[in-house]
Amino acid sequence: METTSVTIPVGSDEREADLALPDDPGAVVLFARDSGSVRRDDRDRIVAHTLHQAGIGTLGMDLVAPYETQARGNLPEVPLLAERLAQATGWLRDQQETRGLPIGYFGEGAGTAAALWAAADVHVGAVVSLSGQPELASERLGDVTAPVLLIVGGRDEAALDGHREAKRLLGGAGNLTVVPEAGGLFEEAGPLGDAAELARDWFKRYLTPKAS
Repeated sequence: METTSVTIPVGSDEREADLALPDDPGAVVLFARDSGSVRRDDRDRIVAHTLHQAGIGTLGMDLVAPYETQARGNLPEVPLLAERLAQATGWLRDQQETRGLPIGYFGEGAGTAAALWAAADVHVGAVVSLSGQPELASERLGDVTAPVLLIVGGRDEAALDGHREAKRLLGGAGNLTVVPEAGGLFEEAGPLGDAAELARDWFKRYLTPKAS
């Protein structure tokens, strides 16, 4: 499988990203990350590997620049993160190797809110959230028609109510799946593997139905 470092124009700025494409990919999933922490990178790698094995490519890009993460109180608001994600989606659609492929979003944390906000304006085939913050996009959830899977840890009781409300507000098909043994950060290897398989199955169902 080929992994390429790419530079994506985002407004007046640029973002470095990693584009990984299996042979003859059936779709590509854009990872909407709100930061580049090592722990989150480890989770993303496990999820991405699971998608690659299913013939689904990935594009990993931090929506927040390093200088923005150094000032946590001044991070961009969700609409701006969603705009950056939409611009990256347009870039992905223009590339020869991914042109015409179905596109999905995978989000964590505030990246989930950005993915849902962007999906209200940009056509994508499916969205998966892992331990995200969908409530930050509550005002746009009714405009999201792409099928959405919300994955939350069973030990993250504080997040359950917000996820249930987000599912209720979605304008299209939505599913909330609770992984019983997982905490809020999905640091446990077993539950994280389960979550990766849930994401894979969701994207296979909605992005590559003919191949499933």
